[in-house]
Amino acid sequence: MAAGKSGKYQVYSPQPARFRVVRQVFPEPMWANIIHN
Repeated sequence: MAAGKSGKYQVYSPQPARFRVVRQVFPEPMWANIIHN
């Protein structure tokens, strides 16, 4: 699952559009934790 997180991080980090998609999939606190970690 760690590989999936790092993969998604690289995808939505530079692209706001991808970021919105991730927000729909994961709650705000969840992806916020992933970004901080």
